[in-house]
Amino acid sequence: MAGSSRRLQFREIVMLAFVAAACSVLYINAWALWDVARAVHPVVAELTYGVWFIASTVAAYIIQKPGVAFWAELLAAAGELALGSPDVLWVLLYGGLQGLGAEVALAAFRYRRFDLPALALAGALAAVGSLPLDALTGYFTGMRAGTLVAAAAVRLLSGAVVAGLLGKVLVDGLVRTGALNAYAVVRGRQDQGPGVAG
Repeated sequence: MAGSSRRLQFREIVMLAFVAAACSVLYINAWALWDVARAVHPVVAELTYGVWFIASTVAAYIIQKPGVAFWAELLAAAGELALGSPDVLWVLLYGGLQGLGAEVALAAFRYRRFDLPALALAGALAAVGSLPLDALTGYFTGMRAGTLVAAAAVRLLSGAVVAGLLGKVLVDGLVRTGALNAYAVVRGRQDQGPGVAG
């Protein structure tokens, strides 16, 4: 793990809150895209799902400490709720389970790896975390078995690509601006020496 302590410092808490707030705005506005995709086909809608997992991967990649993925996703869900999500408290359950899914992936690497495979797995497991609640709320009702399997597979892929790959690309872009110099995503690269990719 890049950080010297597992406890969050004040600046890390601020960054976590900032990522969650920005993602809550993204989440509430992404429903318009989901509606369009859903009108085409339920499986097409699953391509958009990775958007709702990106708070966990972005915050975790920047801060690189246990619990960050979970709290970022839960706080982003709380922000989405505050911005008018029609899902009432369900959105908090989704955020919590999705954050736990991402957390499991990063814990499997003992919070020492935040490279593309780790972040892609975090995005995919965040997607896994969303599936039980969708089954419980009836989201999958009426889907044939083949459509259901395809939808679940595409959701996992969307988590890996949108939350994992695009989340990493976004943070790497911010690293190049110098905006994240105080965070583990940069300190870890400095510790590893020149020429080592994050």
